[in-house]
Amino acid sequence: MPRAHRAISNLKAWMHGTHRGVSDEHLPVYLDEYVFRHNRRDTPMAAFQTLLGLSAVHPPTTYRQITRRAA
Repeated sequence: MPRAHRAISNLKAWMHGTHRGVSDEHLPVYLDEYVFRHNRRDTPMAAFQTLLGLSAVHPPTTYRQITRRAA
């Protein structure tokens, strides 16, 4: 299981280095971002192209939408 340990270690280092604090409420969003970056680590332009394509199709997300609690 060395690969799993390395992936978890990299995740923890990324979270501590980038976000400084992660709440349980927003943890799924941070994990989605990590997986997105991890899956595109070998082709740096792929992440940019994916984000560019998504931004062309979807409207911007507002702060209210991000912080709104699920009903």
